Amino acid sequence: MNVPNEELLELFFGMPTGIVIGLIVGIFLGRSHAQTVMQMEIKMPTRVWLAQCLCPQRHAILAAASQADGLEKAQTIARELQQHIAALLANNLLNPWCGLCRSPRTTWKIELFETRYATLEEAQPTLRKIEEENIANGVAHGELGR
Repeated sequence: MNVPNEELLELFFGMPTGIVIGLIVGIFLGRSHAQTVMQMEIKMPTRVWLAQCLCPQRHAILAAASQADGLEKAQTIARELQQHIAALLANNLLNPWCGLCRSPRTTWKIELFETRYATLEEAQPTLRKIEEENIANGVAHGELGR
């Protein structure tokens, strides 16, 4: 049995444990990625997921974080963020452009990703730090604090 080399470990770095184990087992058994993932019942651990609305230059317009135990459930976070942004825009509570580069609303996209945190409580210090940095950046560019 071959031990995964550094290239394989680098490929798997950051992936949910269940998928990593499934892929490694699949590789050892000679199965393809798709066969392995489809044939395994993977119990995903609960993690904090972050949905971000980003302009094309990746400036954060708004973000939302919540706990979910897999991508399917986490997609609810992205949908709710999208609905919240639509409501803010409809009520003129959010500018329809990026405050830093002026990219129009039609160019924004929502990205969703799993963090390394298991709970919102654990993630809170990091989320607060990022929020504070983004607020300071918005103030510096004249978009906040008017």
